[in-house]
Amino acid sequence: MEGKKAVGIDGMTKAEYSTHLEEYLEMLERRIKNKSYKPKPARKVDISKEDGQGRQDC
Repeated sequence: MEGKKAVGIDGMTKAEYSTHLEEYLEMLERRIKNKSYKPKPARKVDISKEDGQGRQDC
């Protein structure tokens, strides 16, 4: 991913996250395996189109 993006929902930059990447991946794997991982819901946004219709984007 590009490095010029905004921080994530956790407030952590790409550089900060990468310093502990292996640790975070192992923690995520454990949480998935023991079924305690609960992803946050996606934010839906309505996008208006010129013809008056719309579409949802996540």
